[in-house]
Amino acid sequence: MKHAFCVFCAVFGVAALAVAEEKSSVTEDGQVYERVWTAEVPGGRNSTHQVALSPDGKFLAVAARDSKASLHVFDVENGVELTAVESRSGIRTLQFHSGSTDLLVTRYDGKAGSVSAYSFVNGSLTLREHVGAQGDPAAAYVGSSFVYTDRRGNNRLQPLILHKAGLLDTLPDWGWNSAVTTDRYLVVAHNDGKAFVLQRNGPHQSRSFENLLGNTLRTSADGAYLASFSITSPKIDIVALEDKGLVRLDTVDASTISSAGYRIGKIADLAFLPGTELVYTDGYQLTVYNWSEKKVSQVLVPKANGTLVRCTASADGKYIATAFEAMGIYPQPHGHNVHLFKKKEDLKVAGKEE
Repeated sequence: MKHAFCVFCAVFGVAALAVAEEKSSVTEDGQVYERVWTAEVPGGRNSTHQVALSPDGKFLAVAARDSKASLHVFDVENGVELTAVESRSGIRTLQFHSGSTDLLVTRYDGKAGSVSAYSFVNGSLTLREHVGAQGDPAAAYVGSSFVYTDRRGNNRLQPLILHKAGLLDTLPDWGWNSAVTTDRYLVVAHNDGKAFVLQRNGPHQSRSFENLLGNTLRTSADGAYLASFSITSPKIDIVALEDKGLVRLDTVDASTISSAGYRIGKIADLAFLPGTELVYTDGYQLTVYNWSEKKVSQVLVPKANGTLVRCTASADGKYIATAFEAMGIYPQPHGHNVHLFKKKEDLKVAGKEE
């Protein structure tokens, strides 16, 4: 059965479309998530679409990483686009604040970058702070402010700056790719896999450098776990963020996990779900995986003419969203390039089960 609604919302002369879709998923141990709607967000040739779900699962931010990108915010429940703003340059990352609907955006145009902090209130995005950066900045919220990397100063050092407070620390070399924060930790990952770790609170405050598996970081909503991975590898480092420091728990090799007869070649993106579950994409499909039990819960294969490059999840695991990268000469994937999935038990509660 195909649901009947579709919503057009024209922004800056370009239409964004949200359409409810029929169910489409492949399961191994019972269906967990079902697709409830998709959206078409315009992007330029070979653009990568970024996605971020607000922690409360009410809003989905979407952006295309290209020279003419726009930043869009959707209502998760019904797929309606609430607002959009033009971007000065390609958007690299999107991050909602853990305790609000504030949104942190990094941009890079190949020469210089920037970090922007938005407030999202009553369906409208308002720019609160904007700072320029030399190079491609990594950034993360710290309380009501944010930290970001820059390239100003000594060519062999990269400042880590706390906005409006000045230099927080100095990182060796360039190429710091990803930053995350929790109540206790700030972690910044370098392209070669080393990580700068600053314990912000607690009895064992420390500053150290650790070796992690990849240059991209994700944290669980409760701040208990950290995942490190690289888009060139099928492996995921799972690390516990404890009072005594970082403790490596497991290394997941997704290439050894056969899901729906398809073997993973690399990890494109991942997001934590509650407990010890996470969802990851390899460019073709989404896999919901319990790394503690070493068990696949579900495999989802969204249909679109593109590469599945991004995924995000709400803090309660109720929603998962994905985004596709445009391929070849096409300005965007044919069909809808953003997909929203909802947990099946929540569909039953809402009375939407067939």
